[in-house]
Amino acid sequence: RHAILFARQELEAMEASFIKDGWDSAIGSSGSILSIKDVINSQGWGNDGIDAAALNKLREALIDLGSTDRIPFSCLSDDRRAVFAGGVAILSAVFEGLKLDRIATSDGALREGLLSDMIGRLQDKDVRDNTIKDLAQRYAADDEQAARVRDTATLLFNQVHEAWGLAGNPDLKLLHWAASIHEVGLAIAHAQYHRHGAYLVSNSDLPGFSHQDQLRLAMLIRAHRRKFPQEELINIPEQDRERLLQLCILFRLAVLLNRSRYYASLPAIRVTARNHELQLVFPDNWLPDHPLTDADLSTEAAYLENIKFKLLFK
Repeated sequence: RHAILFARQELEAMEASFIKDGWDSAIGSSGSILSIKDVINSQGWGNDGIDAAALNKLREALIDLGSTDRIPFSCLSDDRRAVFAGGVAILSAVFEGLKLDRIATSDGALREGLLSDMIGRLQDKDVRDNTIKDLAQRYAADDEQAARVRDTATLLFNQVHEAWGLAGNPDLKLLHWAASIHEVGLAIAHAQYHRHGAYLVSNSDLPGFSHQDQLRLAMLIRAHRRKFPQEELINIPEQDRERLLQLCILFRLAVLLNRSRYYASLPAIRVTARNHELQLVFPDNWLPDHPLTDADLSTEAAYLENIKFKLLFK
């Protein structure tokens, strides 16, 4: 009972949201649940998934045995016996907390899920796209502004990726995701919203993202405006820092060029890149006709000069 209550405490914060949304069926997977199913089947307490009555019988049988050393079930390995009662306690807590009558079981587990995710990415069905979409909706990000920034980032990227050795996947996708959620920090406060956004991305559960990709995404959001936080690149593996720095600069410019939030499209901009240099060439008279953008680019050039990067524009 103490073990079940401890597991219930861990589940307590998420039980209400699951119960509120409801479900059509519940499916359990991985070692402990499949072992519980095997034992229930071997004892004749069930033959299709795991139901609450069978789980209760198993729990009472374990209590009567009194020790893991006495567990007699031949379908359990020695390694599984040592943790079997703990697995039963946790599953019992899930049944209680979610008020389940039964669960189906799946032979697939984490590794199969990872393989499925990888296959989906190859077929351009990436679970991370839904994760970003959900995050943007949760914090009411401006979809139209995100689309403008995304389009501009793509325009810039396509002209420099060969010179800088960037890859369309994953580098361009990282820029697209950053564009979708770069303003989520506004849900906390307008002041320093790029810092708030980076914190949210760093500390949220983002299904499908590796820890390192989550850090890269947070860095793009943290660095998309104001002084460039070069010191925070230390959190990125050394072999990725130069590439991420380049992506940050492209993203900063994509945001800057859409700062007015106009719905009109930007002009054709020619972009050339060298190692630590980027040049933007606008159509004749465009910058004089848009003095705020001209001023923003001058400010940005000063920011980037502090990290020994040259931004040229005309």
